[in-house]
Amino acid sequence: MKSDTYRAVERLMNLKCDIGYGKLQICDLGNHIQGRGVLDRRYQVTSDDSRFLFSEIYIKPAVAIDKFIAIRNFLETKNANNI
Repeated sequence: MKSDTYRAVERLMNLKCDIGYGKLQICDLGNHIQGRGVLDRRYQVTSDDSRFLFSEIYIKPAVAIDKFIAIRNFLETKNANNI
């Protein structure tokens, strides 16, 4: 079952929006690179936060969204603990 957060991120991605949480971002590279077809979509999750440096490109949007949410949850936990 998809969480409310997952559905919200998925909805925004379907609207071709980039999503950010502090220094964490998820985007559809097809929105930024000319000439890429619908069948050749790529999704990038990037974190420039020093507590979790990360950058990965995914073919499946569901995997990218899951990773974005996992990193966001990690960073929220670190913020709550003032780390």
